[in-house]
Amino acid sequence: MARVTVGIPTYNRCAYLREAMESVLGQTFGDFDLLISDNGSTDGTEDMVSEYARAEKRIIYHRFPKNCGMARNLRHVLMSPDTEFVAFLPDDDLWLPHHLASALESLQNVPNAILFACTAESFGEKAEQDLHRPYWVNGSKSRYVTDTRKRFVPWLKESPVAAASVVFRGAARDQVTWYNDDRFGPRDWLFWGQISMCGVTVFDPAVGTKYRWHKGNQSNDLMKGKMAIAQFRYVIRRLATLALQKGALNVAELIGEVVKSWAVGPAATLVVALAALDTHPALRKAALEIFHQRPEIGTSLKSTQHCRMAGRAGTWYLGIADGVDRLLGQWWQPARRAPR
Repeated sequence: MARVTVGIPTYNRCAYLREAMESVLGQTFGDFDLLISDNGSTDGTEDMVSEYARAEKRIIYHRFPKNCGMARNLRHVLMSPDTEFVAFLPDDDLWLPHHLASALESLQNVPNAILFACTAESFGEKAEQDLHRPYWVNGSKSRYVTDTRKRFVPWLKESPVAAASVVFRGAARDQVTWYNDDRFGPRDWLFWGQISMCGVTVFDPAVGTKYRWHKGNQSNDLMKGKMAIAQFRYVIRRLATLALQKGALNVAELIGEVVKSWAVGPAATLVVALAALDTHPALRKAALEIFHQRPEIGTSLKSTQHCRMAGRAGTWYLGIADGVDRLLGQWWQPARRAPR
C-alpha cells in the first residue's frame, strides 16, 4: 500500500484536471496513489483519466454515474482513503515538484505533526497575483511549527491554509464531523480546523502550490454575500466551541490577541459569532469583553451591521443578533445529511 493518497475531486474540467494530474505525477516523492473522483463529468474526463490510468498504475479512478453534489465528491477523496497520509488538490490547481516531499518530511520528522500546509501562489485571470499564507507566519522564511492542541486562536480569524497545500494524517479523520451540504462554502476551513486540534500543525512559508483564479471557481461563488458571512460565523462558533472543549483554546489569549492585533472586520465577525445566547458562556463573555475593549467595533463602517447596531442600541443587542438573522432569513446552519 502507498503511504499517501492524493485526492482530486473533479467535474467537467478536463483540461485543468490534466494539468493538475501532471503536477502530481511529476512529484519528487513517488510513494502515492492518485485518486480521481469524477462527479459524473460529460466533457471527456472519463476517457482522459482512463488513458492515464492504463499507463500509470498509481491512478485510481472513481466515477459517480451522475453529479451527486460537491460535498459528497469531496467527502470521497478526503474520508475514504485508508493510507497513512492524505493530500488534497482541487482539479484546477497545481503542485510544484517538491510539495509532497516537503510535506512528508515535515509530517514524519516533527513530533506529533498532524497537518502540513505551505504558501500557495495565485495565477490565472486575477489582475493582481498574490500569496496565500497565514497572517501569523509574520514573514518568516523558516518552517513554522505550532501546537494547535494548545493554541488554536489563529484558526478563528480565517482559514489560514490554502486547500491545495494541505497534507494530513489519515487517522485524524475520525475526529471530524462532515457536513454533506453543497451550499457550505467554507467547509474546508471547518475540516482542516478540526484536524488541526488533534496535533501539531506545520507550515512551510516556501511556495509549494499554485491556486488558479478563473471565472469558474466554485469556492469564490459560494463565499460571497450575506449567506457567506453567516457561514463564516457558524465555522467560528463551531471551531471555538470544539477547541474550548478540547482544551485547545485559551479564552484570555483569545481576548488579548483580538483586542491587540485583529482588524475591525474579523474582530466584529468573531464578536457576533460568539455572542449568541446559546454559545458557551465563556465564549459569549469573551465576545462581550472584546466589544467593550474595542469601541470602534461598534462604529466603524468596516464593522458588521450587527456590531454597529449594538454600538447604538447597547451591548445587549449582540445576544439577539442570531435571532434577528433567523427572522431575516440570514441565519445559517449546514444540513448534516447521511452520505448517499
